Amino acid sequence: MRDNLIDSIKAFAIILVILGHSIQFNIPENFDSDYLFRIIYSFHMPLFMFISGYVTIFSKKPNLKSLARKAKTLLLPYLSWAFINYFIFHYGMSFYEYQKMVINEPDNALWFLYVLFFCHLTFYFLNKIPSHFDTWIGIIISIPIMLLPFHSFGFNLFKWYFFFFIIGRGVSEYKNHLRIKNSLILILSVPLFFFLSYFWHRTMLPNFFLGKPVSALIYKLAVPCLGIISTFSIFKAINIQSDFWSKVIGRKTLEIYIAHFLFIFPCVSILKGHMNTWLAIVLTCIISLFCSLLFAKLVKQNKILSLFLFGK
Repeated sequence: MRDNLIDSIKAFAIILVILGHSIQFNIPENFDSDYLFRIIYSFHMPLFMFISGYVTIFSKKPNLKSLARKAKTLLLPYLSWAFINYFIFHYGMSFYEYQKMVINEPDNALWFLYVLFFCHLTFYFLNKIPSHFDTWIGIIISIPIMLLPFHSFGFNLFKWYFFFFIIGRGVSEYKNHLRIKNSLILILSVPLFFFLSYFWHRTMLPNFFLGKPVSALIYKLAVPCLGIISTFSIFKAINIQSDFWSKVIGRKTLEIYIAHFLFIFPCVSILKGHMNTWLAIVLTCIISLFCSLLFAKLVKQNKILSLFLFGK
């Protein structure tokens, strides 16, 4: 079962991913100071995790068979590309050291696939609880999980993003009980998101939250949550009907996410310094998007390549 709204938002989210990376690699010396970069990074991956949790409502109750399919779709490409990327980006270090780095810090590889699998794995165990409140239990435990002082093996990523995954599931499960006018949500969420995201930074908190851990956590959660709410509200209002947007891009986000790094670096090396920086950023984003779609289409022609590279 497909939801055009979700596919449209997924298309928007993957374009944010590519645009964010295009900014990052075109202005590597001060990308964290760029306001557009900060806006994008404040919510784009929480948005993806939220959507991933949201769409679990369209699937049957998770079981070992469905979990094995998730491992094929997520972990197999993660491992395949971790191996391939060694020869593309990390051949200067020993393979043993590279393996240690990828295992201990999955953000050196396609971390989203790794973390998303463990979100699904956790959701599988939550569904074993003999209760109709498994989603609520997941939401409740996600906060203490977030506070655990363990960071290795990608747990620092999992403990942050599981919150958005399980919130996505909760919103999807109870959306028919949420009876707030979309116009009111737009008026409240969008200005507040842009105001709060102005102070957001990828590596540090605003000065006025230093020494205030509870307030800081509320702020860190509020910004991406407002970004997610604003995105859903805007897309509900504009109701995009483009097949290219929702079906071509929105239904190929996994493939685009995996492949776009192959094209960003060549684009940056060719375009950077030869034209206006923002023109280079926009062209990097557009070229990487379309090349990723073409690459995915070509890989799909071979079942073995499609299995190992895209889990399909």
